[in-house]
Amino acid sequence: MGGGIIVAWTYQILAVYFRCMGPRGHTVVLIAYSFVVSLHHVSIALATELVREEPILVQTILANPQAFNMRAVRLQGTIKSLQVIPDGGGCQMQGAYDAYVFLLDDHTGELPIIDRGKCLGPRIRQQVVKPLMTEFSAGEHVEVVIDVSVIYSPNFDSRTLEGVPRWVKRIPYVSEGALGTTR
Repeated sequence: MGGGIIVAWTYQILAVYFRCMGPRGHTVVLIAYSFVVSLHHVSIALATELVREEPILVQTILANPQAFNMRAVRLQGTIKSLQVIPDGGGCQMQGAYDAYVFLLDDHTGELPIIDRGKCLGPRIRQQVVKPLMTEFSAGEHVEVVIDVSVIYSPNFDSRTLEGVPRWVKRIPYVSEGALGTTR
C-alpha cells in the first residue's frame, strides 16, 4: 500500500480511539497522531535527495530511470526544441500562463522537460507563478535542476520519462569533452 493510504487508515483508527477514550487517552492519541504525521513527512523527505553539485548525464537517467524517479537532479545541455502550449500552465482551474515543453539534449541523450509554472497558496486563493521557460529559446545552453518522474501507462506495458524544472539558468557552451563520461 502507498504511504498516503497507510496514513489515512491510521488517522481513521486514531479518530475512533479518540472518541472512545477519556482525557488521558486523548494525550496518547495526539502523541501517536504526531508520530504518524512525522513518519509520513520523513518518507517524503527521503524520496527526494539533495541535488548533487555536478550535473549528471542524461544517459545515466535513461539507462536506469527508476533509480531517479521522484528525485531532483542537475543537468546541463542544449534546448533542442521548445514548444509553447497556449494556456496550458498554471493551476488546474486557471490557465493564466502558457506551458512549455522542451527537449534537453546533452551529447549522451535527450530528456523531455515540462514547465507548467507553479501554484502557490491555499486552494481558494491560489496564485499562479509564471513558468521558468518564458525567457528561453531553442538552441540555448542551460543548467537545470529537475524533478524526474517515471509515468506508467494504465496497464503498465509502457512508461514515459519526464522532468519538471525547479530552476534553470543560461550557461556558456560546454563542449562534449568538458562534461566527462565518468558520472
